[in-house]
Amino acid sequence: MIDLTIDLDTLFKKAREIHHSLECVAELFSWSTNFDNQEPFVFFLRVTGLADDLEDLGMCLPSIDMNEIHNHLAMYEFDLLGECLRAYAQRPGEVLGFIKEI
Repeated sequence: MIDLTIDLDTLFKKAREIHHSLECVAELFSWSTNFDNQEPFVFFLRVTGLADDLEDLGMCLPSIDMNEIHNHLAMYEFDLLGECLRAYAQRPGEVLGFIKEI
């Protein structure tokens, strides 16, 4: 499961230390704690393929129905996802490294 106990100040500090563009990933992670299965963050992990990397490391991610994700997300979540996908496209290694840290 995703560790939801991380201190948010620490989370954002780690993101800024790596690169300011990763703050959106921290924001998506933080916002996703409002959802039972952290759907926005898990969707990001699944779409980018990062979920496979994390599961290979032994992390257990919540199961989400990718065909029904639109029923769980609103415009704010889609906006955050867009920012995160841009960050991933520009800095895939840094995004993966940051996610492994959290």
